[in-house]
Amino acid sequence: MIRNPQKSPSFFADQMGISKSAISQLINKLESQQFMKRVQLTEDKRSNVLDLAENGINKRMTSFTNNLNDK
Repeated sequence: MIRNPQKSPSFFADQMGISKSAISQLINKLESQQFMKRVQLTEDKRSNVLDLAENGINKRMTSFTNNLNDK
C-alpha cells in the first residue's frame, strides 16, 4: 500500500500558505468524501494527524497506475 507519513493539519496549512481555518474546511470536505481521515494521537489526545481513507488510497493507486500506463 502507498502511504504518506501522517502530518498535522497545521503542517499542511503552512505548506500550502493558507490559514488553519481554511485547511480545516478543506479537510472537512475531504473527510465527507471519504478521501481523508483525522487520526487522534495516542500520546496527545488533543492533537490529530491526517491519513488517507480507503477512497483516498484507491484514488491514489488509480492515479499511479494511470501514470504508468501513459509512459
